[in-house]
Amino acid sequence: MSSYRFIAWSRRGLAAAIPAQAPAAARARIDVTLTVAKGAAETEDVTRTLALYGPGDVVALDGRQIIRREPRPGSADFEPNYFPSVEFDTPELPWLVSPDPSATTVKPWLVLVVVRRELARLDVDPRRPLPFLSLAAADAQTELPDLSESWAWAHVQLAGTDAPPVEALDGRDPERTLARLLSPRRLAPQRAYLACLVPAYLAGVQSGRGEPVTAGAEPAWPPPGGWGTVTGRFELPVYDHWEFATAEVGDFELLVRRLRPFRAGPDIGVLPVDISDPDPAFDSLHLPTPTLLDFEGALVSPERPARQWPPGVQTRFQQRLEDLIEVPPGVDATVLRPPVYGTFQAGTGPVVPDAGAARPWLRELNLDPGWRAAAALGTRVVQEHQESLMASAWDQAGELERANSMLRQAELARAATGGVRDKHLDGLPPDGAVRVTEPVHSRIRVAADGTPHGSGVSATLRSSVRQSVFPEAAVSPPFRRALRPAGPLGRRLPAPAPQVTAQLSDGLAVGRLRVPIRPARGGADFDDVGARITPPGGDAPRFQQLRDNLAEAGGWRKVATDAPDDGGFYIGADPFPSGLARSPATAIRLPGDPWDVEEPGRRGDRVRGINNRFKQATDFLLQHLPSTVEAPPPAGAHLGLAPVADTLVGRGGVLEPDRTVTRAVATLVPPAEGARDLAPRKVTPRFPQPMSQPLSTLDGQMLLPGIDRIPEDSLSVLVGNPRFVEAFMAGLNHELSRELLWRGLPAELSATFADRFWDVRGLPGRGDDTATLPAIATWPGALGANAAQAAGADLLVLLIRGRLLLRYPHTAVYAARAVSTVDGGLVPGPDERYPLFRGTVDPDVSYLGFDLDLTEARGDDGGPGWFFVIQEQPTAPRFGLDEPDGPPAPPASWSDLDWADLVPAGTDPSTIRYAGLSGPLSTPPATLPVLAGRPQPTATWAADAAQMAAITFQRPLRVAVHARTALPETNS
Repeated sequence: MSSYRFIAWSRRGLAAAIPAQAPAAARARIDVTLTVAKGAAETEDVTRTLALYGPGDVVALDGRQIIRREPRPGSADFEPNYFPSVEFDTPELPWLVSPDPSATTVKPWLVLVVVRRELARLDVDPRRPLPFLSLAAADAQTELPDLSESWAWAHVQLAGTDAPPVEALDGRDPERTLARLLSPRRLAPQRAYLACLVPAYLAGVQSGRGEPVTAGAEPAWPPPGGWGTVTGRFELPVYDHWEFATAEVGDFELLVRRLRPFRAGPDIGVLPVDISDPDPAFDSLHLPTPTLLDFEGALVSPERPARQWPPGVQTRFQQRLEDLIEVPPGVDATVLRPPVYGTFQAGTGPVVPDAGAARPWLRELNLDPGWRAAAALGTRVVQEHQESLMASAWDQAGELERANSMLRQAELARAATGGVRDKHLDGLPPDGAVRVTEPVHSRIRVAADGTPHGSGVSATLRSSVRQSVFPEAAVSPPFRRALRPAGPLGRRLPAPAPQVTAQLSDGLAVGRLRVPIRPARGGADFDDVGARITPPGGDAPRFQQLRDNLAEAGGWRKVATDAPDDGGFYIGADPFPSGLARSPATAIRLPGDPWDVEEPGRRGDRVRGINNRFKQATDFLLQHLPSTVEAPPPAGAHLGLAPVADTLVGRGGVLEPDRTVTRAVATLVPPAEGARDLAPRKVTPRFPQPMSQPLSTLDGQMLLPGIDRIPEDSLSVLVGNPRFVEAFMAGLNHELSRELLWRGLPAELSATFADRFWDVRGLPGRGDDTATLPAIATWPGALGANAAQAAGADLLVLLIRGRLLLRYPHTAVYAARAVSTVDGGLVPGPDERYPLFRGTVDPDVSYLGFDLDLTEARGDDGGPGWFFVIQEQPTAPRFGLDEPDGPPAPPASWSDLDWADLVPAGTDPSTIRYAGLSGPLSTPPATLPVLAGRPQPTATWAADAAQMAAITFQRPLRVAVHARTALPETNS
């Protein structure tokens, strides 16, 4: 929390030099002496009197200077014991043009006045620069404050700094400084007010009216001749204004100090019920009148005794009740009988289980009048809210019908997609499967080796292909079109297209490129030719076989060699082409060649020239390539076409319609337990709202019997009752099943439609898993043992009766473990626990549940115990006085100061209009510590504005009450 320091006033620049003995005038004047150089060595001191701006020179106030108004404009709940205030961004603004001397106290040039709204009138005159406040003279005399004390209600605030005031106000940290005007008005509760910033000097009044400024340092009121000289309405120019209204009497401190611990006795939380004559069918039991059995609410006292039946009554009563509610064999089932609560959810039919059978809660619930009454309260809640509940159920059913329609369409899509897959994808070669599925490669995660998502694979298949040696273009649509059987390449393939494309894809997948294109008529495969020519120094080529192969292809071909000065040679079968001579001088002889190829000299020269130019270009290229071409990037991973294809289109693969369609639709429809993936969902309306609130609205005595015996302004500790909560929720869900059946809504009647009792909304540390009851169909134990955590078993509930939490709903309430102090006392420590649930009961009861048991809270386990802490939320600084509460007593510290301390004993403090500096605290001036308890700084009444700010500063309050104070002792 920020620390605050207050300074009485602030002036900077020439205004700070106004002498303390300056005469009163419309403008402050100061003498300024300057040393003037008259030559190289001669100087002269020149003194001049300067007139500073005064209040008569101000015609408006920049609204950006106002950074906060208290209370907020238009608010209707301001505490009447607080002071209205206005804050300015520039810390010296209230004294900026004040002609008041710079003494211990400096009067500001403007003041904040607060007047009753019904007495005031705001008017505007286009001939005047400012709007003006108009009051009758008699009202102005009582509604306006004493301007002679205006210095006490203006101060400068420093926040979060320990620097000296001179350094803190040098303007380098403007966010830490501000100026504030207070209006020490004694506000009345539940009344409208008008707050106005008005001039404090008559010169400012004249300037704001647009009149010639003739006044000096006279105050703005009272008029020079007295209030009796005012013939019409009294008018004041207004720099700024806003309206607000007050709340009822009592601020946070007053309301929390009124709370008194109250120990809830055994009569709190229980209500005796007479069961002697519930129905004529029980007359034969001859039960004494009265026969009382306790009815327990959702909250009970920690002192409650164990619930007991009257002696000799339980067996006979329960047997008669069981006969009454069950339908015997052979009896007309249409006869209306009392309901067997919970049978829809338990799935047992309208029968009560035998003793010792499964689901003992069902027998206990239906054969105990107290728990049947709790279940009946659940049915009452449904009956009271049946229209809104059923409207919500039909809305949810409509949404579910749309979801079921989507599921049916998804089933059709899955079947159709499966047919397409079986017809077109089954049997595709791996490379074809990879190419066909290319449009979805960016939406599935598969590694280059075929590993699917879920095994540490995070890259998409498109990214995996891009990072492999397989060219991404080989799966593109243009490539697929080029390789189709009738495509531009497919027509030239030497073998069937699937076979050739498979060989091509297999080579590309491992980084080899081989394009099996059928050579043109009379041509030969270049690889075949090269394979049969051995470099110099090697073995003799199988030239005869090469020649035979070429002869079979038909025609002669010219082949170049890498021997120097060779012009090349012709190879082919006899007869040799006509027109070519076999000349050894112009031909190349191959070892083992039985014949020579001769060529005319002219053609040989041309061929040699071509070869030489090719050799030169090659040499040039080889010399420059190393300096211009970077090293090739490292080869990527091989692409496993077969495993990738199997991952894509194989049975159970990532493109399996059972997976893709189901996954796409699953997030769009509500989940359902036990439902198949695309099976239509059954209608199961859910009502997540906490049901404790409608119960308390129906009858707060049923939530907490004996609530009327808890005194006002009290604080007590109770415990949760899970047996009531389970009985109530079983009856509520049973009635919901009956209502849904009656309304014809096709719902799963065994579902738990409402599963939340306590209100956990907006509270930290409470998840839905612990806030909701388990499904009633799964309850295995006795009543109260099935949903203990969510129902509030072994939880302490702090109950506060009073206006505190209703007036301040955002109050922080929590539990803090006690720690010992050096003097042996206990104070709240840092270990804190926050409420698990909260709620209200009309008209003024609030309760909060905590994860604490009695032993731990009291400290009976050897620990220090726990405090319940009620803490006011920190706000911006506020000022005011406490409301009188109790017999008057002199304050021990300024934190105890209230309005009654400003007037003599026996005087009604409601007669105060504005807090005055004179009175019992001024003769002699009282000096007290700011806070009680530990050594604190002191402040003196009416010493200066800074000390008045410290005296009236209202600090956030925190009250801690140990659990022992509101809990029964161990032996009680």
